[in-house]
Formats: sequence, structure tokens, C-alpha cells
Amino acid sequence: VRAFNNSQRMAQDTDWAFTMFVVNAEQDPDDRFAACTGGQGCFPQAFAFAGGLFLISPSTRPDSTFTHETGHIFWAYDEYPNSASYNDRRGYYDAQNTNAVDDNPNANFIQEPSIMSTGGSLTAAFNTHTSAASTLALIGWQDSDGDGVFDVLDVPHTLSGTGWIDSPSGMYRFVGSSSVQTLPNQNSSGLKNDITINKISRAEYRVDGGAWQTAGFYDEYQADLDLTFPVPIGDHSIEIRTIDDTSGVTSPVFVGSTSGMSTTTEPGLNGFAWNDVDGDGQHESGEVGLSGWTVQLVDIGGQPITMGGGVEPDDHPNQTGSAGDTLNTVNSAVTLSAIGSSVGRADVIARTSAQASTGTQAFFNYSSSSGSWSNGWSGTRQLRMDFTTPVSRVAIDAVGDGSGDTGRLEIYNAAGDLLARYTSDQLARDAVETMELSRVEGDIAYAIAFGHMGTSVVLDNLRFGAQASTTTGEYGEYSLPLLPAGSYRVNIVSPTGWSVTTASGPTIATTLASGATVTGLDFGLRQSDATWQNPANRYDTNNDGFVSPIDALLIINVLNAEGAHPLEAGVTPATPYIDVNADSFVSPIDALHVINELNRAVGSGEHAAAGESTSSPTNAASFVVEANAGSETGSEAMPPSSPLVASGEATLVNQFWAAEASRSAMSANGDARPTRLERSSLPLATRQDGRRAERGAEAAESLFHRTGSADFGRHERSGSSTPAWLPKGEGGRTAAAWEADLKLLAEDVAGCMSPQLEG
Repeated sequence: VRAFNNSQRMAQDTDWAFTMFVVNAEQDPDDRFAACTGGQGCFPQAFAFAGGLFLISPSTRPDSTFTHETGHIFWAYDEYPNSASYNDRRGYYDAQNTNAVDDNPNANFIQEPSIMSTGGSLTAAFNTHTSAASTLALIGWQDSDGDGVFDVLDVPHTLSGTGWIDSPSGMYRFVGSSSVQTLPNQNSSGLKNDITINKISRAEYRVDGGAWQTAGFYDEYQADLDLTFPVPIGDHSIEIRTIDDTSGVTSPVFVGSTSGMSTTTEPGLNGFAWNDVDGDGQHESGEVGLSGWTVQLVDIGGQPITMGGGVEPDDHPNQTGSAGDTLNTVNSAVTLSAIGSSVGRADVIARTSAQASTGTQAFFNYSSSSGSWSNGWSGTRQLRMDFTTPVSRVAIDAVGDGSGDTGRLEIYNAAGDLLARYTSDQLARDAVETMELSRVEGDIAYAIAFGHMGTSVVLDNLRFGAQASTTTGEYGEYSLPLLPAGSYRVNIVSPTGWSVTTASGPTIATTLASGATVTGLDFGLRQSDATWQNPANRYDTNNDGFVSPIDALLIINVLNAEGAHPLEAGVTPATPYIDVNADSFVSPIDALHVINELNRAVGSGEHAAAGESTSSPTNAASFVVEANAGSETGSEAMPPSSPLVASGEATLVNQFWAAEASRSAMSANGDARPTRLERSSLPLATRQDGRRAERGAEAAESLFHRTGSADFGRHERSGSSTPAWLPKGEGGRTAAAWEADLKLLAEDVAGCMSPQLEG
């Protein structure tokens, strides 16, 4: 009958199918079945198997009889005297039969009209198309929130995916998936399968909160989405959802933007990793995500941390089951036990199994029927896992022990309420499926795993709790969900030859509130010959832990001495790290990047290169020198204190000014000005690159010629006994003059750039 019902359901494209056997009663004077003397279990007029496949009725019974028996097909109880009890429960919600006469505790009880009663109550219900609320709940017709959708169907779809502007077409693209979800079947009878008739009918989108528009049609329980639709030019908000056209149930709404890549998120820590082609630390259209990269939680020392736990049978040699030689309490965070009517002992042990999902061992129970240890777990031999502290996630592997086996995992809270259920596909022998359930609330007190629908499965490799690492998805997205509240450090593990371009570096510190969703923990990375770029901070060319004007000066020195030129790959040079933009070429733009970073920095003097606080704030315009005025010594004004010429940098400054001394000597020998770099000295550069190098040299020279000769003097800093090595100008030099010269240097360096480049 089951096969026939299913074939009819498929042929007629219906949600349900059952069979009515109608017995010809035209020649029967009493319209009843024979040989029935009354009492429970005797149904002379008609009968059905509760939750079953068919009903049987004489042909002469009224329509209300067929309606009544159909109620039994969907788990409704009888409510007339000498039938089911007020205390009985069943149905999808395990509803109570409170409209029943028998055992009703209310002495003044008046039965509501119900199709499951008899006589006048049944007739009134049939004629008015109604029944008691408890009767309707038994067959699944319950709408707790009053939104017009029965609870069994009022479960949102899932939706996950990533969206972005597709550069070649200018269209918005979203790639992901959506599936229906089911309400856990609480029935105290039957197979307890979770069911729904919802489908993913369509995917919809809207722009800036406008009208919903259809982006795709599906009519599936699970749909893979690849949506493309036009959007206006500029920054706009994008929303996407899936919907069931019959019930109106939808998925959560994805919210994205045309200004960058967006993804669906989970409570926990979320972000992206992308290929930052231009190395600017900002995600732009056309910069793709990086798939398969490890993102992990680390401690303050940068070492990976561990979270959650598990029990892996392979970690324990073949056990005997003797006292102390079991898996019951090998992990203090969980207690394992075998339960069920066919279990001879509560112990769980590890033994060799040909169907282990990992390694060679699996979980074993003691079968009372065979009197031996067995790796088969069924409806009468179940594995229970009690957690010392409630957890947010449980996962265990189910392995096929024969053909068509089905695994089941159920999770419960401390009150014993069923929270969720996982049912595997039908498994061939040795086929493996990980059964996994999670709760943002972190309230899983215990779990039970077993073979379902009369089958037996092998169980292996229990894991529980939040995960401390993950890998990025197809489009660079990642999520570390289900984490408890606290402070975290999120680290991306980048392969050799890649460097992080985002300001936070390879590790981002963040704080997570309970149940909250943190987004924007993003990593830009760029592939390059990273040996010429500081992996810790690309602007810190001398690798002293700070970004200061000396970092730009070192690049200018190289340009002045050697010109712009390609950098040798595969070399591990000593500092300075002169390839700031990681293009394997040293040019004035590298110096300009440092100068722009100094302009952006808030603070005076050198600022910390890796997240350290800087000194007191100053106007961003005074990006190289401190804002305080210099002190006077005789007729000579000292430039203000500056890390450019601080005593700790005296050696580098000496090297800088030694280059000018060489130029002065050339002038004394008759050269009107220092010799420029000739294009012929740059065999690896193009003619344009040669001109850029020459202009870079001019930019450096302009600083020398405006600040005077290479003479040095020892001066005292204003308000400080610390000496500073400062180049002495010819005549008085004020703070304003120094600042103006250094600003002009920035302009000169910018002038060396090709016209299409901007600083």
C-alpha cells in the first residue's frame, strides 16, 4: 500500500496520499461490519490506522464518517465516551487530547463540536467546517503566532551566499544556496520524521528598499542560487531572499551593497579575504576573494588556540570494557553511555571496526541479545552524550552498516526538550555522513545518536563545541560561529609570497558579545616578491617599528644613487625595505606612499608601525617635523626637534648628507651642478622609467640645495638636554622654512610620477 500511495502522490503531484478501502454495503441492512461486540478496539462502522496508510469503511456511511477517519490518518484521537483519554498525546506537536470526554478533570466540561466526536457534536462540526482547537492541533493545524501559517510550515528557509558587482557586466551577482527547514517532529508515536511541504519557489531582490522583484524560479526543496540583475550606478543597498509561494514563508534577508563584497553572516566572527591587487588595503570591484585560506583564533603570542572537544575512538587502544577501560568519562567535558531496551551495559568502548569513519576504531555497545560487544547502534541501542556544560555544537559520523541504513542525531536542553534533529541520507555499506547540529544559544545539554527506521549504523568521531579555525569559502568569505562571548584575536595564515595589505595586519583583535554578529574582520592580501617589502608594515622601510620621515628618506637615497629600477627577485636583502607598493620596482611612488601615510597619521614625530599609540596629536600638515618652534643660538636658528635628525638616526643622516658633500665636491671641480643620472645607466628601465628616475634624483637634490651645505653642528634641543644632529643652513633657518622645504620635497616626489598616477 505504501508503494501504491507514493506512486499516486507522484503521479498526481500532491503533498499527501493515502488509500480508502470502501466495502460494498448495498445489501447490508445495518451498514456495519459483522462480529463486533463493542468496546475499545471494536469499530463496526469504519476504522483507520492512526498515522497510517489507509482507512476502511462501508460504502453506505455518510461523508462525515470519511472525514472522521481521515482525522485518524493524521494522528487525531477519538473524543467520544469510552474511547481515547483526555491525557493522551500525539501528533506533530505531541498535542494533548483535551476535548475528550474520558478522564476529563473538569467536572463542568462541555465538549466543543469536533469531527472526532460522535452524534450531534460530530454533525455540528462537519456542517460548520470546524473543530476544537486541541483537535486541530493534533492534526497539525496550529498557528501559534496568528500569521496564517501553520506552525509545522512556519519555519524560515536558510539562505547563504556572497554578492558583489560583477566588473565586466556591471550587474550585481549573488552566488549561494537556500533550502527549506523543518520543525522537529515531537510526536510520541510513529517514526517521528520531520516533514514540510514548503519549497523554494523563487528568489527575489530589491534595491534601496524598493519593490521585490523575481530573480529566479526554482520549485525545489534545496536550490543553488546564481543570480544576476541590473543595479543603478553608484552606491546602493541590495536585499535578497527566497520565498515559498504557497505558504509565504521566506528566508532571512541578505543585505549587501554595491560598494563592495558582502556575504550572509552567522552569529560569531565574520569576514573576507581578498586579493588586494593594488595593495591599498581597500577592496575594490574586480578584486576577487581568496578561497581555501586558513583563518584561526590565536592567543596574544600568536599561537593557535583550541576550543570545544571530542572523543575519538582511535585515540584509545582496543578496550575490554573492564572497570576503567571504557570511553565513558575519558573526556571530562562529556559522559558517554549506551541506552535502550537492547543494551546489556551502559558502558561505551573503542574497538576495531571495518566501518570506522576515521582510522580503524569506532564506538561499541554491549548487546543484551547477543551477549557481546557490537558496533551497531539502532533504535534500541543508542549512544547518549551528556555534556558537563551545555555546548553550541555536536557532530558525529554515521557509517552504513549494511544497505539503506539511516542515522539520526537528536539534541536536547537541560529540561529534556527536543531542540533539533538530524536524519542522514540512506547510507550504503561503509558510506559516511557527518551528522551535525548547532545552537547559537549554546544550550545543548545532551545528545542521542542511533540508527533510524529499524536500521543500524556505526558511530565514530564525536566533536562538540565551537571551532577555533576555518577556511575561506569560494569567494573568500569565512565565519567562526557559535563562539562564547569574549575577546578574540583572528589571524589569517598566508602562504609564502603573500603579504597582508590591510592596516590591521595578519591579526585582528575584536570583542564578541553573547549571541552577537561581528562583521568586517577582513584581510586584504597581495602576492609579490615580498622580500623587498616589510611584511610587518610596508611603510616601515628601516624596520624600526615606527613610520617616520626617515623611511621616505631612505627610498629617496636609493633613487638618488641608483635611480628607479627593478628589484631582484628571490633575494633576502638587509633593510631598507624599499618596495613599499610591492610591485618589484623601486620608484618615487614608494617614497610617496610613505609620505602619504605620514600625512594620514595622527600624532607627532615617529608613529607606531604596528598598532602602538603615538605621541601627542599634531596638525596633519606638519607631517615631517614637530610643530614646536626651534630655539635660537646666536644668529643661527635651530630647526625644531624631528625624528628625521634625532641623535638615534645620526648615522643615517650622516649618510644622507655625505651624498650632498660628494655633490659639493663635484661643483668645486667645475661642475655647475651634480651630474644627473643618464638613461644609459638604467639598462633595465624603459625610457619613461629613466625619466622618472632622473626626476626622482632632482626631487632629492631639491631638498639639499634648499637646506644649505653639508656642514653639521651640535645643538641642544629646545627644552631638552638631548643633543640632535642637525644640518646647518647658511643664515637663519626657522621651523616654517624647514616645514616648507619638506612639503616641497613631497611635491617634487609627486611630480616624478607618471601623469596617470595619483598620490
